[in-house]
Amino acid sequence: MNLTENINIAFRALKNNLTRSILTMMIIAVGITSLVGILTAIDGVVFSLNDNFASLGANSFSIAANRDGVRGSRGGRKAKTADPITYKEATSFKEDYQFPGSSVSVSLYAASAISIKYEEKVTSPNYNLIAVDENYLDLRKMEVSSGRSFGSSEVNTGIQIALVGHDIAKDLFGGNDFNAIGKSIVVD
Repeated sequence: MNLTENINIAFRALKNNLTRSILTMMIIAVGITSLVGILTAIDGVVFSLNDNFASLGANSFSIAANRDGVRGSRGGRKAKTADPITYKEATSFKEDYQFPGSSVSVSLYAASAISIKYEEKVTSPNYNLIAVDENYLDLRKMEVSSGRSFGSSEVNTGIQIALVGHDIAKDLFGGNDFNAIGKSIVVD
């Protein structure tokens, strides 16, 4: 048997069993389409989960001082306390931890229940003050909506710059974030 004879036999078999051939092709097409659709959906879910966890800080960690607070009885046991991390130690860690694709942020939870003043307007004492460096916003997945963030040169020189939230801009500057840019505020 040669090739053309084999092809003719195949076409005759398809013609004689047309319904079976069409059903078989449809089942194969539906199966492949379903498989591709399921794999695409799974990839989409995995990407979405990874993106959501990354935005929550799943690819970062924090080293923080052990804060004193109200604690229940632990059977007379006390938590171990270590010496506080100094600013020099934190910045030294930041300089030493230089790996591609990674960054370190040094921040300090400075005060809570503070009020902020601009000219004659004063906010209620509902705000927190956090001292941060240039990497803090990126690691927390935060964006500046108006104005700009600050860089390492501003952090190193100690220039007094504040990033205020939308609620503070609303309370002190009439709700317009752009009105807050370049203004001087007083914190407590």
